[in-house]
Amino acid sequence: MFPFVWLSRINKDDLIDKLYTFIAWSLVSPTLCCANPNWIPALVCAQCCLRADNYFGCGSTIVILIWLISILFIGGLLAWASERYNQNYPRNIALLTVLLDLLLMLSILPSEPITSEWITVFQIDWIPRFGISLYFALDGLSLLLIILTAFLGAISIGSAWNEIKTQTGFFYFNLLWTLAGVIGVFTA
Repeated sequence: MFPFVWLSRINKDDLIDKLYTFIAWSLVSPTLCCANPNWIPALVCAQCCLRADNYFGCGSTIVILIWLISILFIGGLLAWASERYNQNYPRNIALLTVLLDLLLMLSILPSEPITSEWITVFQIDWIPRFGISLYFALDGLSLLLIILTAFLGAISIGSAWNEIKTQTGFFYFNLLWTLAGVIGVFTA
């Protein structure tokens, strides 16, 4: 019960406002993003850097690291929920989800040769009292591994296209959540 005491102290309206602000600013144009250096950068913005105490990195790759995992989680839920409407919807949703994730990964590829430094880093204090933080980082090797993971995920969806006949939504839900876990491991 103790870990959940802090949840009762949160103003729910303020939390919802911050969530909507996060979603809105992660999808808007780069010029609005760069107006204040402490704002969250746009998903496709590559010009502005986020400068705050607990964040560091540059451009949209910070938000893309979060979206790489979130898209797979959301796609898995949609695939599972769409099974009750049509047996083919989960297949299509899973394939589109993995291809969208693969396109986001390819957009991160640097145009310069990869060095030993991080391509991007996302760090935020989660439970600062205990020194626990949420940390995602991406270097050249992990980028290649997550691209390979998405490519193999697309191949596995294609190979299971005609093989899985019952509970297709639940199968693709598990597959997409497993891919999200693997990508989370490679970026952790």
